Amino acid sequence: MLVIIPDSKSLNKPKDWAFMAKSEQVLNNIPETWKQYPNSIQGKTEIIDMEYNEFKQAQTIKERQHELIHLASACLNLWRTLEGI
Repeated sequence: MLVIIPDSKSLNKPKDWAFMAKSEQVLNNIPETWKQYPNSIQGKTEIIDMEYNEFKQAQTIKERQHELIHLASACLNLWRTLEGI
């Protein structure tokens, strides 16, 4: 679990803070579609492929935003595995 302790810098959150918060929600509550993939580097790479394909198929701005959060979260999920986190 990520714990953020407020300091003078975090009081002025960056404009993309909502994106980061939503990504944290995705990683704390893994989507059902991700659960069908193995918990491995290959499986997490396949999740990235799936999310990228969903992004390409998104039609509206809202759908694209949703898929971008899922795609970025999938990338972070794999990065954490590669880093041993």
